[in-house]
Amino acid sequence: MQTQPGDDEKDRYRTCCAVCHIKFGTVVLGVIEVAVCIAVLISATQQVVWKTGGSQLCSDNILRDCLIFQFSHFNVTLIFDYIVIVMMICILFSVFLLFCGILSDTSSLLLPHILIQGIFLLFSVGYFCLYAVSYFYGDLYTQRRPFTFNNFVERMWLATLLLALATFQTYLFSAVIRCSMYISFVRAKIKIAF
Repeated sequence: MQTQPGDDEKDRYRTCCAVCHIKFGTVVLGVIEVAVCIAVLISATQQVVWKTGGSQLCSDNILRDCLIFQFSHFNVTLIFDYIVIVMMICILFSVFLLFCGILSDTSSLLLPHILIQGIFLLFSVGYFCLYAVSYFYGDLYTQRRPFTFNNFVERMWLATLLLALATFQTYLFSAVIRCSMYISFVRAKIKIAF
């Protein structure tokens, strides 16, 4: 069988990390994404429960950001925690559609996942910035406390986790796009054959 001029370009969509088939690699990345989403969902739910419980629970755990109760924008950060929970549920649903799309070779089922990933990337960066501003404005400007790295890490753990997840989401975003292009290529090849 002879190869056509565009076959080499299309073949690059067949691998994920140059290790495995793009469909298998996307499924593996999807499983990792489900595990991470469940961990973030549990963490964000714990944050909401803690924040709605009030500041009396602050002495029980040193890793909690008790300073947040002193800020007038506390309700805004609580709203963003609710948004994180909704986003994680949407991501879990879109990963389910991703798996269905890969199993059925339907690239249109991968589009909700691509859309949700794009929204999540923007939201993760925004959420990180909100927490950074909250720390710098609250601790350094309003309270006039000196900058300490331990306090910074204590307050920024969830936002930093979301920023690290945004890096993973960027790679996953490109892998899902390549998988969608591969599935579309295979579908077009099947249509031409018949």
